Amino acid sequence: DFLRESEILKGIAHTNVVHVFEAFHANNTAYMVMEYIQGETLADHLNAAGRNGYLLSWDEIKEIALGMLDGLAQVHAKKRMHRDLKPSNIMLRQPNNVPVLIDFGSAREFDAARSQPYTQLLTAGYSAPEVQFGPGAYASDIYSAAVVIHECLTLSPRRNDEDLVDLYPQLNLDDLTSR
Repeated sequence: DFLRESEILKGIAHTNVVHVFEAFHANNTAYMVMEYIQGETLADHLNAAGRNGYLLSWDEIKEIALGMLDGLAQVHAKKRMHRDLKPSNIMLRQPNNVPVLIDFGSAREFDAARSQPYTQLLTAGYSAPEVQFGPGAYASDIYSAAVVIHECLTLSPRRNDEDLVDLYPQLNLDDLTSR
């Protein structure tokens, strides 16, 4: 239930997770009031880098990855899975581009005993196969985080018909390590 999930998110006070102030029903609609994050999405940041012909630095990728994983750890500590982690669901808070997880519309409680999939609100190319065919697990969010990190490294969004492992030979590690 939306309000129950919102109450759980209200209990997460972490730099890398959007702060939820309130959730309520009005006019037959559910609402969630969250903090405003000044910045841009990671998707917009990656698109700008690609348009301008530069790769993200190792330090920037490391900060994005560590912040994203710290935020996920907080979500998982509340026994929740994000389930839709992708660059457009990560804000880079200004002025230092601190990654903040947003859009918990697909978030669900992790239930190891559950065998049926949840409602499909997933993004092809970012969600782990087990989420597409079953309820998923915390590792499903880690899979999505790895896809996001891959996109930060290559500036190439993963197409849903590609096997992620097949993309690694396309990386020119000499270009990446020369920074």
